[in-house]
Amino acid sequence: MRSWLAVVLVACGGAPIHESVEQNPDWVIAYRDRADRSCACKDAACLDAARAELAQIEADHGGLDEAPPDVQAAHGAFDRCWRAGTSDPARDAAASADEICGCTTSECVRAWKLDAMHLFDKYGVGDGSGFGSAWQRATACKATVTLAGSAALVLVTSAADAMCACKDL
Repeated sequence: MRSWLAVVLVACGGAPIHESVEQNPDWVIAYRDRADRSCACKDAACLDAARAELAQIEADHGGLDEAPPDVQAAHGAFDRCWRAGTSDPARDAAASADEICGCTTSECVRAWKLDAMHLFDKYGVGDGSGFGSAWQRATACKATVTLAGSAALVLVTSAADAMCACKDL
C-alpha cells in the first residue's frame, strides 16, 4: 500500500515517503549480546557475575524501567537463565507464590503447576513443605483459584442428582 502511495505522490509531484528505522544504541546491542552469552554460563558464579555486569549497564543508562524494549526482553531472558542456574530456595519459593497468587486463568494455574514441579525437581523435594511461609502463601492462593477434587465431585454429583430428579423435560 505504501509503495503505491509513494508512486502516486511522486507522479503527482509530491515528495517520496522515506521510512526511518531507528537503530539501537551501541550499549543496547552490547547488553543484548552479553545477556545472550551469559545464558551459556555453566555455574552460579558465572551467572552471578554476568547479572552484576548487566545490572551495572542498566544503572549506567537510567535503569531497567527506562530501557528500550530490546534491553527489557534480554533482561527477562537472562533472568530466567539466572534463576534456573542458581540456587536460592527462598527466592524461588517466593517467586512461585507470586506466580500463583497472580493467576486468574486456568492456563496460568496449569503453567504454575508445571513450574512448581520443576522447582521440586531443582531442590530434590517431593512437595513444598521445605519452602516455609512462601509455600504456605502459594498454597493459600492456589486454594482461591482452584477447586479441590472432592469439592468438584460434590458439585458434579449434586448437579447430576438435580437433573435426574427433574421430571419436567
